[in-house]
Amino acid sequence: ISSHRITRAMIDLGGNIYAMGEKANNKPWNIGIRDPEESRGQPILSLPVSNMSVVTSGVYERFFEENGIRYHHILDPKTGYPAHNGLISVTIVTPVSIDADALSTSTFLLGIEKGMRLASEVPATNAIFINDKREVRITPGLRGKIRILDNRYILVDQDYITQ
Repeated sequence: ISSHRITRAMIDLGGNIYAMGEKANNKPWNIGIRDPEESRGQPILSLPVSNMSVVTSGVYERFFEENGIRYHHILDPKTGYPAHNGLISVTIVTPVSIDADALSTSTFLLGIEKGMRLASEVPATNAIFINDKREVRITPGLRGKIRILDNRYILVDQDYITQ
């Protein structure tokens, strides 16, 4: 891209987003994180980014329902069934898209506490966890940066995370 003198771009590969540079007004790109309770919902929060990938894994995009039960595509390797740990969405923000893709699924499977710890240990990486109670938890690097757009969701304090 740099050999073609492209200094800013937004690339969306089916939900894996890379925001290169800044917008024309020298401000970061604003990425909306979709409502994880809807397959085509409105954004529930926004996040300013520059030169970052934003990748979300959640229960709302790939699933089927049978006998009133929803089966999503994130499978627990121990059981072979869809993971049920209270999480409905995990978003990873990091410079490398392939890392974000792998981390979004693995942190989802680990659950909030272990997933938060893993995301916090990876350099230049942050995460947004949304649970089925509509609580939003973020890694420390995102404090003061995200904006909640839907008052049904609440940002929860992170002090319970242990090192």
